[in-house]
Amino acid sequence: MKKLTLLISTLLLVASAQAYNTVNISDFTDGQSCTLQDGDILTGKCNYAPKIMIAKGASVTLDNVTINGYGTPTDIDCAGLSPLGNCNIYLKGTNKIYSCGVNEPGLFLPGSCTVHIYEKTTGGSLEVHGTGYGAGIGGAMDDGSHEVGHVRIHGGIIKAYGGDDAAGIGSAHLSKCGNIIIEGGTVTAKGGKNAAGIGSGYKGRCGSITINGGTVTAKGGTNAAAIGSGWQPQGVGTCGSITIGSGVTKVDATKGSGAPYSIGKGKEGTSIGTITIGGKTIANGTPEAHFIYPIPTPTDITVTDPSASTAVVSWTAASDVLQYEVRYMKAVDGEGYYTETTTGTSIILSELKSNTAYDVWVVAYGSGNLYSVESQKVRFTTLAGQGLDDVQSDKVQSTKVIRNGQIFIIRGDKTFNALGVEIQ
Repeated sequence: MKKLTLLISTLLLVASAQAYNTVNISDFTDGQSCTLQDGDILTGKCNYAPKIMIAKGASVTLDNVTINGYGTPTDIDCAGLSPLGNCNIYLKGTNKIYSCGVNEPGLFLPGSCTVHIYEKTTGGSLEVHGTGYGAGIGGAMDDGSHEVGHVRIHGGIIKAYGGDDAAGIGSAHLSKCGNIIIEGGTVTAKGGKNAAGIGSGYKGRCGSITINGGTVTAKGGTNAAAIGSGWQPQGVGTCGSITIGSGVTKVDATKGSGAPYSIGKGKEGTSIGTITIGGKTIANGTPEAHFIYPIPTPTDITVTDPSASTAVVSWTAASDVLQYEVRYMKAVDGEGYYTETTTGTSIILSELKSNTAYDVWVVAYGSGNLYSVESQKVRFTTLAGQGLDDVQSDKVQSTKVIRNGQIFIIRGDKTFNALGVEIQ
């Protein structure tokens, strides 16, 4: 009997150690505070302003939480969710958080600390809104003297919206923010006026921005880059280096009106670190109003109307492409390597050899000399008759050369960059 009693007691202790505390904010009163501990699960809905904090070092789960306390009559003026140090946030179900005070962020990043965000269950999401001059995820309106920490997004569906002059993810009006790292998930970030979607707010400071995975959509407010810095009058404010790795699924960046770059500096921005996209250093930034990386690969390559010396190559248009390069060569022995460029989605290849099989493929080019992976190769055969063997041709064979990671095309005694501009 003693052994059985001891066994039961041990099992109860183990069960107690593994039990999670569920905190339901539906039961809270306006202004009530709570500090979530390691293993806690936050759930429920409220339309008032509780003060919810996360203990330093804790791992907590948000399970279908709605905090919509902005504008309620209360003495509490705080972020929607306020970690007190390094912590892990796991997402389950649909979660939506507004800041609970004027000029506060939806999710605050404590100084010198890192907040990690994970997807606990498939489809776990978090939508955060900064109010007044507060960031969605990041800092509150400040005089620039307070440190704001770092965020690392590992997964989940994240939507972050900044208030006026505040980034979706990053710093707010005059405030600071640490490093922003995105390694996975689906992230949408929209800055308020004068603020980046991801980066710094109006006259704000931001650390480095690294995107190594996931799908990221960023939109800058007026005068602000989508990823980078917001409006920085007289050069006040900074942004660290921006790195977008080749492992991302997609980065879609749209600059705000009045901004010079979609990825890079905002209006009047003067201090920004090195910008590296897909392993290539991009000077200043990407000037397009709408920039997509990776550059979409051309699809549906077709060859029609082959004759003895010509053929028509066409493909489906890819969005935000500056130019296409059509590459082709003899299929059997690989003799010759020719290129043709166009801004359209079809081209006529000429001066081909009769009764000969060719392989043709297409590459798309975007800004910063970035280019897509090669499309699938398509093989076609010219008709018998009068082809290149029977006419005098002035066609010049192209040679592709890679120097310092950049592509150059040599035709005869002339050298062209990847976009077809002659290098003098």
